[in-house]
Amino acid sequence: MSARAHIPAFALALLGVVLASPSAAQDRAFDVPGGEVTAIYQLGFSPNAELRCRIRLTGINTHERWGPSFSVILSEVEDVFSPPGENGLVQLRIGLDEDGGSRTYYLITSRGEDSHRLAFFGTAGELTETTLVIGLRDDGVFGYSATEDDGSFGQGYALDPGILPKFAVVVASGLAGTVDCEMHDLSAEDADRP
Repeated sequence: MSARAHIPAFALALLGVVLASPSAAQDRAFDVPGGEVTAIYQLGFSPNAELRCRIRLTGINTHERWGPSFSVILSEVEDVFSPPGENGLVQLRIGLDEDGGSRTYYLITSRGEDSHRLAFFGTAGELTETTLVIGLRDDGVFGYSATEDDGSFGQGYALDPGILPKFAVVVASGLAGTVDCEMHDLSAEDADRP
């Protein structure tokens, strides 16, 4: 393949990253088949920030061996689909059963092959909307929360897992709907508090 053939692919990839960097919330539609994973948003991330994503589900695409899920990932490397290597990541994940009637929310921290998963919230009933928030304070503490449209929620903290993410990636598998994400500067919010 000639160098000229790579230029359009590179330009499209760069355009995708630029378009995925929201300055204000914008709805992104997604419809990911069961058994596949697709990145919906990808943007830069730095300490003292949090990413807030509001997800509205419209459908579930089942797969016989792979349950539907939605994740907000903070990663040390841009390509979260690459082999683990020494990449550190913190993932806020919703795992749904086949019909979406029950959900479990997880916080997953991993570096290379070492991974820890904490189920911090579970619920049942029809889900139409949920909001996921994950952030990193400048002291190395990750805060996370999940709030469903009926007001039920779960939240927690991961105290300095030794991961310094540079990228935020939002991915879905086996789901259809829309999502909008916004990055918030925590230092600006702290300055506004008494």
